[in-house]
Formats: sequence, C-alpha cells, structure tokens
Amino acid sequence: MSNSKPLPNDGQLTMIRQLLTFSAGTMSASEQTELYNSIPDWQREYWRLLSGGVRDILTLFLKGSIDEETCWSQIYSALELE
Repeated sequence: MSNSKPLPNDGQLTMIRQLLTFSAGTMSASEQTELYNSIPDWQREYWRLLSGGVRDILTLFLKGSIDEETCWSQIYSALELE
C-alpha cells in the first residue's frame, strides 16, 4: 500500500470500521482471517495510512474519552463528509 495518493473516503471508512470492530472484539473470524491473509500486519498498515486527525479521534474513542456517536461524527467531519 502506498501513501502517495490520498485514500478515497469509502476506503478510509472501511478501514476505520475494521479497526474499530477488531479493537472491540466484534470482527468476525472470517474477516480477521481474510485481512491477515491479505495484509499480515494490517492494523499497523491501516493506522499508518490514516490521517493524524483521524488517528487522534480513534485514540480518544478507544481510550473511552469520547463515545461512539461523537467518534463517528468527528470522523465524518475530518473526512469532510458532513
């Protein structure tokens, strides 16, 4: 994966959803297997490809500083989807 071009928003949203479902322990075993088979270090690679602003929002959510609704609202705002 290259960081030379910005990722499309739908790709970023998929990556964010996958990171959050994995972190919450709600990702299906088949999806985990598929990701590990395609990109063995997918969590690190996804994290690297996301903007610093999105990473900050995810960190706040994962640490319990913001709720899920606020997390997604801020992500949509950061991706200029509102």
